[in-house]
Amino acid sequence: MASVGLIELEHIFTQQLKLSEEEKTEVLRHFKEIRFAPKAFYLQEGEVCRAKAVIKQGAFKIFFTDASAQERVKIFRYQNMWLGDMESYHSGNPSRISIQALEESMIISINKRDFEKLKLPHSCATTLVHGKHRTDVYCLV
Repeated sequence: MASVGLIELEHIFTQQLKLSEEEKTEVLRHFKEIRFAPKAFYLQEGEVCRAKAVIKQGAFKIFFTDASAQERVKIFRYQNMWLGDMESYHSGNPSRISIQALEESMIISINKRDFEKLKLPHSCATTLVHGKHRTDVYCLV
C-alpha cells in the first residue's frame, strides 16, 4: 500500500484509472514528496521541465517575464491540481515560464524517466480530471 503522503494520488489511480493493487503499488513507488518554502521555484524560465507533479498542499503561481522585464502571472495552481510545463516536458525545450511557491507547499512528483519506465496494461490515453479542472492527458504505456 502507498505511504500516507501518496493517498491522494492513489485515489486518482483507483477512481479514474481503475488500476489493480499491484499496478498502483508499482506506479506509486516512482513518486516522491517534495517540500517548497515560500518563493522557492519548482521551475525557472529557461530550464527544461523534467517532471509532472500534483500539489498536495500549498499554492504556486505560473508566470513569465515580458520584454519590458515585467512579471506576468498566467495562472495560480492549488491543492490537488497538476503542476508543470507540459510543453517543455514533452518537447525537451527550455520553459518559457516560471513556477514559484507562494507559501509552504508540498508536491507529489514523478520524473519523466520514471514515468516513461512505467509499464501499465492500458493501451489508450487517459484523461485525468480533478473536480472541474481538466489536468492533462497521459498515455500510460
